[in-house]
Parts: sequence; structure tokens; C-alpha cells
Amino acid sequence: MRLAYLDDPNQLTDENILFAAGERDAVDPHAVAHVLETGFLALAAVAADDPEEGATTVDPFTDDAKLVDADLAAAERHLAMIPDALQYGPNKAMLVSIRSTNAADDALSAAQRTFLDHELLEAALVRGGLSQEEAHQAVVTVFPHGSNYSPDVIRQFSTYFSDTYFKYWGMTR
Repeated sequence: MRLAYLDDPNQLTDENILFAAGERDAVDPHAVAHVLETGFLALAAVAADDPEEGATTVDPFTDDAKLVDADLAAAERHLAMIPDALQYGPNKAMLVSIRSTNAADDALSAAQRTFLDHELLEAALVRGGLSQEEAHQAVVTVFPHGSNYSPDVIRQFSTYFSDTYFKYWGMTR
């Protein structure tokens, strides 16, 4: 299975594949440049086991425990490379929440999945040659502003978040 961030899954090409499942550390810098030039909004997971049959779009938001564990580990590795990111209260709370949800074998919330996808895409762009700041600025254009932290975390750390985060979740301060 290969993962790509695309406007339309029908546009999948080898140029816009960021990483292959199980090979999240291998990123093609040309793919990163292509994706940044063309833009990307949705995560599409594509099964490409039989090139003769063509690619088949499958559900990218699987909550398979092994995949969530791998995503969580990759997100933590990425955050560990950013000074104080693992100690930042909202990040810590999201990681604990994801780990707890996964251990209970429950489905991840939209905020939990978005948090992971945000960190994974940011890490892929950094590995592809962007600076951390460039990668972060690119990724914040992909996901709706405020969507990568859960309402509980936003409430718990309300002084860390702008009104945009509250509005996204339909909350007031």
C-alpha cells in the first residue's frame, strides 16, 4: 500500500507518492516538490499490489492497531527532533490520548487521526529536504486550522490556543 496526499485520488502518480507503508523513512524529494507545487488536501491510501490491475483506492483512515502504533512511533520520532515539542503540553496530551484510545482498541477521533497525519506529513517533508519551519508552514495549509487538537486538549490548555481552534470545534472560551 502506498500513501499520497492528493486533491483527487485519480491523480495518483509515482511523482506524488510521499512514502510507502512500512517505509515511512524513505521519501523522494522530487515527490515532495511535486506535491508542494500542486497542492494536496486529502489523504488517499492506494493499494498497488498488482500494477496490471491498476491502483485501487482504499480507506486511508484505518484504525488498525499496528498501523496506529507505527504512526504514533513515527510522530513521536519526528516531535523528538523539534526542541521541546514532546514536552509541549498539548502535544503530550494528544499522544497520551492516542495511545490510550489505541490500547482500548477504540477508533481514533478525527482530531487524533489529524494530529498523527499532520506530524507524519511534516516529518516526510523534512526528510524530503524542507526545513522544519517550511514543512510546518506547508502542512498547516493541508488540514483545517484547529483540527489537529481535540476539544478536550484545547479546553485543558486553553491559553495555548487561539479562538480559531475553539471556533473549529464549535466551542467558546
